[in-house]
Amino acid sequence: MDGMRCKLSGMTTEADMDNWTNDDLLPYVHHVIGMFGVDRLMFGSDWPVSTQGTPYAGWASAVRDMLKNLPEEQSDFVFGRTAIEFYRLDV
Repeated sequence: MDGMRCKLSGMTTEADMDNWTNDDLLPYVHHVIGMFGVDRLMFGSDWPVSTQGTPYAGWASAVRDMLKNLPEEQSDFVFGRTAIEFYRLDV
């Protein structure tokens, strides 16, 4: 799985879109972290489909909250570093 990366997205539209909580999604976030590791995860908006379950800002806030116990260096992978490295972005 070295060449694989996973976007952390699309969860709110698979949950009860009107009543989901971070606690509902957290087991899935933990599972994905366990399968891929934070260094192979990247935040994904799943926009515009995701707006059925929450606005973009709501999803970004939820992911930040669900990852709040990770060291900043690890959450940096999810919120940019993985994408920069994988897509070879010159930033």
